[in-house]
Amino acid sequence: MEEYIKPIVSQDVNTGQSEYSLDEPVLANIREHWDWVREGVVETLTTDPQTGVMPEDVFAACVNNQAHLWVFEGGFLVTTGTTETYSNERILLLWIGWTKERGRNLALAYQPFFEKQARDAGFSALEFRTTVKEVGEYAEAANWTRRETVYTSRV
Repeated sequence: MEEYIKPIVSQDVNTGQSEYSLDEPVLANIREHWDWVREGVVETLTTDPQTGVMPEDVFAACVNNQAHLWVFEGGFLVTTGTTETYSNERILLLWIGWTKERGRNLALAYQPFFEKQARDAGFSALEFRTTVKEVGEYAEAANWTRRETVYTSRV
């Protein structure tokens, strides 16, 4: 990702110390969270093995600032930037998300937070991808636009 995303942090005016609220995602160092994040990455990638992405790829992308790990109560989300081939539109991709409790609809639950992050970093849109039909239906009901559906036949 070319742009660096800065975490939203509140600071106590009396002590000067930063306070993170796990009600919102917090930008985190993947090295400090890899023990539990790896399990979620493996589980998520197992649902769509055709991507070719390995857990180590996610780790490396975060370590090299090509992606960012956001943690919150009960889960995480990894974001990365993409550029549309013909329009050059910069998009913040909500790449890999996981929660202990299913049905949290991460892209929708934290949409206002990530919209602000995207705007502040110069992106023009948010995007997520899913292989779960019900997630797509829920997103469309919440005013997300389906741009394409991809089907693959291996030869």
